[in-house]
Amino acid sequence: MNEYDSERVAGLLRDERYELTETAQDADLILLNTCAIREKCEDKVFSRLGELKHLKRERPHVLIGVMGCMAQLWQGKIQERAPSVDLVFGSAAVSRVGELVARARATGAPVLETGEAPLVKITARPEAVGQLKAFVTVMEGCEKGCTFCVVPVTRGRERSHSPASIVAEVRELAAAGVREVTLLGQ
Repeated sequence: MNEYDSERVAGLLRDERYELTETAQDADLILLNTCAIREKCEDKVFSRLGELKHLKRERPHVLIGVMGCMAQLWQGKIQERAPSVDLVFGSAAVSRVGELVARARATGAPVLETGEAPLVKITARPEAVGQLKAFVTVMEGCEKGCTFCVVPVTRGRERSHSPASIVAEVRELAAAGVREVTLLGQ
């Protein structure tokens, strides 16, 4: 699911005239798409944020953001622990990434967006010439309350995309040459 979200964000930001870079040193915007399943994942994120704060000191215009499940779970505590973070947003706000980045740039104030929102079908993705495999999400969230699982907290209540939007996305991918589609639901 994180790979899927990362593809969507890259596609949406491409529409805002951002380009993927090979290194963080070349970037004007750095987004860490996070997992909150295990504490080790969270520790790795804070370790990476510690490394990035040095880059931010050298290049203060660089925006650093944390997105995804850890952002949803930790919310404002991320910016308390890592003040160099400009932007924190959960999976429900992925469709508004361009707006959130613009707000962080315009105001210079930290942006926190972790509330629930209606499910939006995002079909934007980075250009991938010759890509044979792709992900398509059919639903997000969960209604179960398993004690071991963070999905209901990090992804919200269960919401499904319409069958028509799913079929349309698969057809679009097939027309672009994709031969294998993995359906996602979380």
